[in-house]
Amino acid sequence: MAEKLGLETAPLQTVKTSIDKNLTQAKNSSNTSSMRIKNILDLETQLQASNTPLNLPVIIKPCFGWGFNGVFLVHNHKDLTKAIVSLEKTYPYIDIMVEFRVQGPEIDANFVLRYGKVLSSELVDGLPCTAELNMSANPRISKDFWRRLWFGHLPIPQTKPT
Repeated sequence: MAEKLGLETAPLQTVKTSIDKNLTQAKNSSNTSSMRIKNILDLETQLQASNTPLNLPVIIKPCFGWGFNGVFLVHNHKDLTKAIVSLEKTYPYIDIMVEFRVQGPEIDANFVLRYGKVLSSELVDGLPCTAELNMSANPRISKDFWRRLWFGHLPIPQTKPT
């Protein structure tokens, strides 16, 4: 709408890429480490076509979303099916991303840009979340990716950008 009204805005494709996790990853990576699927049958079809086994663990998440809503870390095929079926029900019109798990610490780097200039930035070291820990001792704890603790600092610019 902003483009039609002649208002200053980011190009539509840039906005689409920024809110689609799979498109964002594909744009920033020469080595695709994820698959985009519609449902469990689509996953099986793509795996058969590529003649490549699925190396677990993997992360399953909606392609469109925010934070860690609907993100699952799965270690076996039973939980894989359960996670995909859950996303199909919760987000019926949104594709699903199967992302191959990279072991190691997670550092988030966030930037606020205006006209290509960095206005603010932060580096956040996320402590392990419940999905990454062995929580079998307490099955009542949700195994998710919500960060309950993190270390970081977001400096706010003291002057208004021009």
